[in-house]
Amino acid sequence: MLRSLERVAMVLLLLILALPASATVKTLPVPYMNQHKDTTMVCMASIPADASIHPANHAIISSPVCPHCSYYCAPASISMYAQYRHRSGNFILEDYIYDHGKFTQGEIQADGVIQTHGVGMFDAMLSDGVTGGREVQAAFQWAVGMTPVEWGINYGPAFTANLVIENIDANTPILWCDHFGYPAAINPPLPDEVAEINGHAKIIAGYDDNDTPDDYNDDQYWILDPWPGSGPDGSGQYWVAASSVLDLRDLYISDMDVTPTDGTSIGRMKAQFAQ
Repeated sequence: MLRSLERVAMVLLLLILALPASATVKTLPVPYMNQHKDTTMVCMASIPADASIHPANHAIISSPVCPHCSYYCAPASISMYAQYRHRSGNFILEDYIYDHGKFTQGEIQADGVIQTHGVGMFDAMLSDGVTGGREVQAAFQWAVGMTPVEWGINYGPAFTANLVIENIDANTPILWCDHFGYPAAINPPLPDEVAEINGHAKIIAGYDDNDTPDDYNDDQYWILDPWPGSGPDGSGQYWVAASSVLDLRDLYISDMDVTPTDGTSIGRMKAQFAQ
């Protein structure tokens, strides 16, 4: 009787392994946020000339365009990440995230006042050692409460399609600092000379393996883009081909190191069972 049950179990196991691979689509419930000035924190740069365009919840698409809203993609993306990690209070407010991360170009870090606007945030020290800084990382660590894990050839290990799956399967979103990207919803588009030096922060919050778990080339990623009006439906949430997201020059940040240390990865194991 026991041997008979063992044979049945073996047959069932073989049948399961012989089944064709099914599609895997996983998205994380990361709250979406637009980039915008979200508190009444005083902006010294706006006194007195343009104080009227700096109220809390100023709409980025209104006229005149708010110089905070236009450059708050990193604070907004970090806010989404922090909310997903159940942070609250000032840790999820974009003005406070900016104030605790920005420390160059005249900004006094964490003083409760904004001294700069229209300058964005750096994520690496530039070659002159002065005009750049790890401001995005500082903001992330303060808001999320964890030391950032970094990928990208200028920051650490190269970021790969396999690592996207490793992170998302571990319920960990990814902060994507797209160094050569800018909001596609900008109208009119940025001039080429401006677009080339512009960066844009977004969140990678999911993946779709497109029915081919052993082939990453046709994967798509679920993007949360804080620029209002982004995406085909204007919601700021959309699917993008992996080839448009993975770039050796970009920076990718999470709060969990999922890099395999024993030569085995969840993604590779999944691919082996799918073959």
